[in-house]
Amino acid sequence: MGRHLSCYGRETVVSPNLDRLAGEGVLLERCFSTSPICGPSRASLVTGLHPQNHGAYGLMSPPWNWRWKPGVRHMSERLKEAGYVTAVGGVRHEVAREQRPEFDAVLTQEELPARKLAEAAEGFLRERAGDGRPFYLQPCFQRPAPMAQPHVKGQIAPLTELYDLEADPMEFVNLAESPKHAEIRWELDRGLFAHLRRHGDPILNSPMPTPYWQQTHADLPREVREQYARG
Repeated sequence: MGRHLSCYGRETVVSPNLDRLAGEGVLLERCFSTSPICGPSRASLVTGLHPQNHGAYGLMSPPWNWRWKPGVRHMSERLKEAGYVTAVGGVRHEVAREQRPEFDAVLTQEELPARKLAEAAEGFLRERAGDGRPFYLQPCFQRPAPMAQPHVKGQIAPLTELYDLEADPMEFVNLAESPKHAEIRWELDRGLFAHLRRHGDPILNSPMPTPYWQQTHADLPREVREQYARG
């Protein structure tokens, strides 16, 4: 989603609730994600580390099975040691099951609709009212990626309902697949691999033990794979 919202000046996007949240809260203008994949970027949020430091380059669930490096700690652990009451709810994607830290309270381990999880979180907040102890609350909302129609499970909504194609016909165009932009994509790929080699990134220095890496490498343009092989 990034800055693709009305509160960031995107006139063709209708996002009144997020706009109100931005208006009443904090609107970040110089913020970025450490990874284009949800799991690694979430791991960065709770560890303060880049993926190359916390170890999860991809999703923690099968068949990818990425894991945090030994010694990497969840923010909730540090806060708990400092006297915070910690609580979590919903399906967690930032860390593998066997590496999850213990929380003082687990609101739910089920994948709940956002409203129900918000209600569970509100209940926790009400219980804490007047307690005096600081707290850390981590409600894990379901990923926003699926574009299913309301009340029709698993059915993808028509593009005309998801995007204002009449006002902005380029809204749903994938420029990465356009031959017109092939040269730009090639330059980006070459620059990315040069950066990874320059910094000795471990993702290039050893075979990746996941199908995700193997498929990603197989999908790279042949010229990029050959350049990488040449060093």
